[in-house]
Amino acid sequence: MIEIGALLVEDRKRQMNHFMYILILKDQLTTKLKKVHGISNEQLKDEPKFPEIAEEFLKFIENSTLIIHNAPFDLGFLNNELKLASVDNPSLEQKCEVIDSLLLARENIQAKKFIGCIIKKI
Repeated sequence: MIEIGALLVEDRKRQMNHFMYILILKDQLTTKLKKVHGISNEQLKDEPKFPEIAEEFLKFIENSTLIIHNAPFDLGFLNNELKLASVDNPSLEQKCEVIDSLLLARENIQAKKFIGCIIKKI
């Protein structure tokens, strides 16, 4: 995982609260990952590791509804990182409600998997 971010939205309005981190990886970035994310190993060298920000993230999302595009994909990474960070950390599904925006899009606007297609439709 290279980046994690969340925004607080109340009454359909974005609030000032947000959670955003670029994370250092255990291993060096591959050429493919550098190209996909536009981030270099040099840029990551002073960033935190996921275990350092896990508790802060869990507190930020607690008792919230987390909307994730293609949720099963991201939840797999997030829950694995939580497990590696501490055996006491629950899965995200135990901490908050999770809604998959890809499923909502498929049900409502016949969009492809890419979030850009959904943004254009709405």
